[in-house]
Amino acid sequence: MPEQHETISLEILTPEKPFLAKEVTLVVVPSQEGDLGVMARIAPMLCALRPGVICIFDEMLNATERYFVASGTAWVDDRKVTLLVPEVFDLKRTDDHTTLEKIKKIEAKGTNLDEESSLQLAVLRQKHYNLQNIPYA
Repeated sequence: MPEQHETISLEILTPEKPFLAKEVTLVVVPSQEGDLGVMARIAPMLCALRPGVICIFDEMLNATERYFVASGTAWVDDRKVTLLVPEVFDLKRTDDHTTLEKIKKIEAKGTNLDEESSLQLAVLRQKHYNLQNIPYA
């Protein structure tokens, strides 16, 4: 019989509404320091998120869900992970063609991009990369 792992509560919150709330065995988040795996009974921490993929694992430690985030904050304690993010995209429902079109539209503006456009372009490129190279597949 497979080993039973403890679960931890995961909440992903956006400014508009709660996006996801569920019990998970393991969640990997893209922190500024690198990918951070979080399981039950981990030491409390607060960390900034970088553009990347949140990956949720089931009790057999198989990756079951993946979400792209551009930034945010993770608050972790021994029983709960709360991710505060401006927006989140389900990689199963995200169209890479649309992402590429947005990249081309910004690139067509030339090399003198304002700060907001440069940041948006960087996030879109990271999103495109993650759609092409899904982690933990």
